[in-house]
Amino acid sequence: MTFAMRAIDGLFTVATMASFLAAVAAMLLTVTDILMRLGSWIALLAIGRRATLAVPGLVDLNQLAIMTCAALAIAVAFHRVSHVGVDLLVTQFPPMFRRVLGVIAGLLGGVLCAAMAWAGFGEMLGQIEFTTTSATLGIPYVWYWAPLLTGLALASLAAFAACFRMVGEDGTAR
Repeated sequence: MTFAMRAIDGLFTVATMASFLAAVAAMLLTVTDILMRLGSWIALLAIGRRATLAVPGLVDLNQLAIMTCAALAIAVAFHRVSHVGVDLLVTQFPPMFRRVLGVIAGLLGGVLCAAMAWAGFGEMLGQIEFTTTSATLGIPYVWYWAPLLTGLALASLAAFAACFRMVGEDGTAR
């Protein structure tokens, strides 16, 4: 395995962990909010007064965590060539035809992700210019765009890398 391939694998290992941690953060925030609200109701029953406990800005924080998780997970799926496929149909094709379809799909996916990243970058610059923020916590929208653009750029890189790997295969396509 070349240095470049090891570096790319390492990059996607980091993306996998970041995606996982973002999903865990969203779950922990939600469970914490539920427990805090339950505590408020228990206080109401116990002392007759309801404490207003909740995670401040839960929606803003969960949106950011899920945006990060989803964008990076898409890139990781491209890297692992593990997107959902219709195996009943595809397995009937000859290996060479499957490889050609895989290369075409990778090229189209890479171009699409790159185009979306390019367009999204322009939108992010607009958010920077107008300093748009989230409703509750006032998180700058740039923080929502950053993981999306990172995921799209990584997905494009992964799709093109998958094409190169498929072209180099010995004819036994997946």
